[in-house]
Amino acid sequence: MGIEYATLDGIVIDVGRVDQHAIDKVAISVPLPQPPVRKVAAWGDIEEELPVLDDPQYMAQMMIYRARLAKTYSAIIAPAIRPLSEFSVRVVDDLENLGLKIPDSRIERLLFSLPDRDVDAITALVLYQSTVTERGIAEAQAVYNVTWMERPISAWRVPSSPATYSAVFEARKAALAYHYNWTDFCTLSGQEQSAVVCHWRLSNKLEWLEVERERSRPKKKR
Repeated sequence: MGIEYATLDGIVIDVGRVDQHAIDKVAISVPLPQPPVRKVAAWGDIEEELPVLDDPQYMAQMMIYRARLAKTYSAIIAPAIRPLSEFSVRVVDDLENLGLKIPDSRIERLLFSLPDRDVDAITALVLYQSTVTERGIAEAQAVYNVTWMERPISAWRVPSSPATYSAVFEARKAALAYHYNWTDFCTLSGQEQSAVVCHWRLSNKLEWLEVERERSRPKKKR
């Protein structure tokens, strides 16, 4: 049993999860655009590069990316969808009669007929239950409730690594840190995968803060 979702047209759908390995293949075939960055003060005189997510060119690239992603994901997320109410794909049938190439699967045809808002929401729910997502990480962070000097850990900025890598690489690093092989890690629910990655991120940040605190303490005179 997954998460129940009602489309704008009132079609009720049970949204489940899919195999993480299928999601990895999408990440390879549809690379995520990288935003430009700007430098901000992070810790003392140390600067950190933060992504500029409202850059117009980047936003345009993301629109194209989401369109390609939705098309690629339709076949992948279809097995995770179970309609709980009757639905019609008559509009899709009409488009097919006009010569437009339409998927054969009835569920894929349903996805094809839905507004972008519904497809985006359904895709997000499938990913939330299948792999690491920022929603899952945010929920885990709220449960962990980690603070530093009575402030939420998220309020503290630490220098970021000059290295860049994909979400899959980060998930594999976290999995290895907690002694999962990748196959076993992928069998976890998306929420649990996110909790592991969140724990890894918070632990790294806490470790850096502890080291920095020790380093900044006055040295005792002999």
